[in-house]
Amino acid sequence: ASSAPAHTRQQQPWRPSPTNTIGRDARVDAVSLTSMDLRATTSIVAGVPTVAVDGVVDLGSIAAFRDALLRTVHANSGTLVLADLDGVIALDDAGLGMLLGAAAAARQADGDLEIVCTNKRLRTRLERTRLDQSITVRDTIS
Repeated sequence: ASSAPAHTRQQQPWRPSPTNTIGRDARVDAVSLTSMDLRATTSIVAGVPTVAVDGVVDLGSIAAFRDALLRTVHANSGTLVLADLDGVIALDDAGLGMLLGAAAAARQADGDLEIVCTNKRLRTRLERTRLDQSITVRDTIS
């Protein structure tokens, strides 16, 4: 990683990293995007492309999550993509809007986006904002 400020660093083209196999049903690509308060990791779990998020999803950290999610959606056109929010500490309105946009992008590419979330507080927020009416929310990946 460079010590130059982010706005002065030259963007490097995205290239997938080598794939590692973990267990029978999980394949993890070493693709991870990190922001100050958020980490988004892309993997294939039980045959389903999944973006797992850890941290706070807010206006300041949303870019890493959006980039990982949209890259996964576009790389897997015509298939289901999961957003695993079990590691999310907080999700603001910008995060909710980004999830709706990613779901629209997935559907436009003849696929779909679903959310995995077991955190009761976060599920309540998804229900109160009626996001669960637009995007399926499930308890498990498989």
